[in-house]
Amino acid sequence: MAEIKKYETPKEYQEGQFKIYLRDDDNLNFIIKLKDETLNWFIDLDKDEDIFELFGKAGKYPAIVGKDLNKKKIIDEGKVKLGVQRTGYHEYFLEGNKFETKIHFRVIPAEEGKMWIAFTGYKQSPADKDKDKGLWNIYDDGYNELPLPKK
Repeated sequence: MAEIKKYETPKEYQEGQFKIYLRDDDNLNFIIKLKDETLNWFIDLDKDEDIFELFGKAGKYPAIVGKDLNKKKIIDEGKVKLGVQRTGYHEYFLEGNKFETKIHFRVIPAEEGKMWIAFTGYKQSPADKDKDKGLWNIYDDGYNELPLPKK
């Protein structure tokens, strides 16, 4: 029988809490608390309605590894489980008060080089665990300094 591949992320960093905040600039901060570490993604929205496009209709939005935190209004909070974590790709499973979904952050080609995008998918099953490298700390990702694309 084939061995079932497990995630490489250390057990103590595989689960935690998340909060999604609407910012004063009408974008989002997606905050993940894992043991003693806090991770922050910034998701660039065009308008408030994009929140439901992102979490309900699999819309894709520019993102960056967050440098600052802004907490105008909490949108959702709950439990998070980490899926595949590797350079240029981070997968999270959310069990929140409003959203129960999988959210991805992926580096894609762009006009000016590369960029991060955030998206949820209709398919909720985990990505192939064989692709996991245990790179749970987004600040250690080789693409952590990618800027938002110019509008």
